[in-house]
Amino acid sequence: KRCLVLTLDSLVHVHLEAYVTRQGDMEEAMTAAEEARETCKELADRKWEANQMFNMSQIDVRLKNWASAEARVREATQIDEEIGEDAERAVKLQLLVEIYSETAQHDKALRVAQEVREVYRAKRMRADEAHACLLISKCHACLRVPEQALAAASEAQMMCREEADNKGEAAAWEFISQLHRAFGDAAEAERA
Repeated sequence: KRCLVLTLDSLVHVHLEAYVTRQGDMEEAMTAAEEARETCKELADRKWEANQMFNMSQIDVRLKNWASAEARVREATQIDEEIGEDAERAVKLQLLVEIYSETAQHDKALRVAQEVREVYRAKRMRADEAHACLLISKCHACLRVPEQALAAASEAQMMCREEADNKGEAAAWEFISQLHRAFGDAAEAERA
C-alpha cells in the first residue's frame, strides 16, 4: 500500500507540473490524491495524509477553488501540528498566504506569513525565515504600507547576506527595487 501511495503521489505531481503548460488533468490528479489520502488513512500514516491534503489544496488553487483549497490547507497544517512537523506546516502555510493574497484577504495573508516566519525562526532556519520576510513584505505592499514592506524586504536581504545566500539576496534586492518603483521612488529603485 505504501508503494501505491508513492505512485499516486507521483501521478498527482506529474499533473500539477503539466498544468502549467495546460497538459495536466486536474480531475485525474484529484482522484489520485483522494485515493492516496484514503490509503494513508488506512495505514495510519498521518504525515503522508497531510501531504495528500496539501496536494489536493494545490489542485484546488490551480482550479481557483479558493474555499476548498483553504479548508484543505488548514486540515493538512492541523495534522502537521498534531504530529510535530512544524517545518512541513510552514511550507503548507505559504500556500495559504497565496490563497489569501489571490482572494484579496491581505490582512489574513500577513498574519499567516508572520506565523510562517515564527516557525522558521523557532527552528533556526534562517534562509527560510528570510523567504518568509519577503512574503511579509509582499503582504505589506498589498496593504499599501510601504515603510513596513521595505523594512521586511531589507531584513530578508540582510539575512540572506548573513547566510551567504546570493540568490536569495539578489531576489530581495530585486523586490526592494520593485517596491521603490511601485511606491514612486525611481531614484531609490535604481540604487537598489
